[in-house]
Amino acid sequence: MRIIIFVSLCLLFTTANAKQKYYKWTDENGNVHYSEKKPEDKEAQELKIRSKAPKPQETVSEEANTDKELPPDQQAVEDFNRNEQAKAKEAQDQANCEIAKKNLQTLESRNRVKRVNPATGEEIYMDNTEVEKMITVAKQSIRNLCK
Repeated sequence: MRIIIFVSLCLLFTTANAKQKYYKWTDENGNVHYSEKKPEDKEAQELKIRSKAPKPQETVSEEANTDKELPPDQQAVEDFNRNEQAKAKEAQDQANCEIAKKNLQTLESRNRVKRVNPATGEEIYMDNTEVEKMITVAKQSIRNLCK
């Protein structure tokens, strides 16, 4: 008997929670608010709330999530973040380009080039084969990074 009452109460609470409405609105200062009560003096958007987790076929991967699905305020934030990441990558690429140019200049100077042996920590001179390999790597880096 207790089990039946417990199951009935659980069903009652989950059903009541699923029917509850939520609202979203923006105030005069541009702040977004969420509430269970619809504001009387503001126009509010009713939100659809899922009462259970989506089925596996309903989940959306990040690649499938297009810009059109985001609200305008979230879209603006996403655009800003992408723009800032692109600027940071461009600045890092430019810095790496300058390093690659300096490395190439050093390697092509025909002076003896030293490097640190990672195993022992001592400085050793590079032979001509190593220098040619490093020149190739530096030139490839310059082609990829310098624009």
